[in-house]
Amino acid sequence: RMDFYDDPLIPVTVAVLEVPGVRSEDLQLRIDRGVLHVIGRRRPRYRLNQPPLPGQPAVDGPPVAFHTQDLYYGIFRRQILLPQGCTPEDVCSQLADGHLTLWWPR
Repeated sequence: RMDFYDDPLIPVTVAVLEVPGVRSEDLQLRIDRGVLHVIGRRRPRYRLNQPPLPGQPAVDGPPVAFHTQDLYYGIFRRQILLPQGCTPEDVCSQLADGHLTLWWPR
């Protein structure tokens, strides 16, 4: 999900994307023909042969049986049209508290 806004009181346009659980190394930003591409991957916390929680040892055995699985894992993409003349150097980003904030000049 994303909020994309243009506040006339500040000199930039802002996009805020929800990316809970996504690490910075699993995010890619690129600009191609005036379009900002946000590509990311949300990895599951529980996988076979990986520690289920930080600090616990990995265990061999059958896969985890989920009783409910509402969380989305995998690759996601978002495309945002940038204003004409906007360059990669103009786009700034910050990842904090499960949100990716992007901004660039109008």
